Amino acid sequence: MSWSKALFFICMGASLVGCGFRPLYGTHNDRLVERELAIMKIEPVEGRLGQMLHNELLTLANPKGRSAANKYTLKVRLSASKSGLSVAKTKFATRSNYQLNGTYSVFDHILDKSVFTDSFSVISSYNSLKSEFGTLMAEKDAKRRVTTEGAREIYTQLSVFFAQKRNGHATGTP
Repeated sequence: MSWSKALFFICMGASLVGCGFRPLYGTHNDRLVERELAIMKIEPVEGRLGQMLHNELLTLANPKGRSAANKYTLKVRLSASKSGLSVAKTKFATRSNYQLNGTYSVFDHILDKSVFTDSFSVISSYNSLKSEFGTLMAEKDAKRRVTTEGAREIYTQLSVFFAQKRNGHATGTP
């Protein structure tokens, strides 16, 4: 490696350290974020999709089981829609989208106020088949995918929020 390339990489590394860049999933930060997520109560969400999202969030945020202490409460509201995309000559939709929209907020019990609010939107496509059962199973799988991706989106945003909070840079939309 030439000296100029080595100098370039050293300067890039120094600039990242100087700007306050920290990886979200580092060893120290990871444990702090996990602790914050573990003391968060996740309110039940209405409907079957809400139940699926709730269960996925519990698995992501509390892999070791629920905590007895709750410093935060997470509330999620969902709405879902289905739309036909591709229409055959027989006016039969052959491809559909299943969309899940949600808003969520984190309430801090110590501060007695909402500290973070955000929203998400996830879309999953599936084929409409000649078999009703096949279409039903494809739609069911699309629902599973949107709830899994929605839960991951919430988990990621909350992880970033708690990491920034620990570093003194938290910004929420109360």
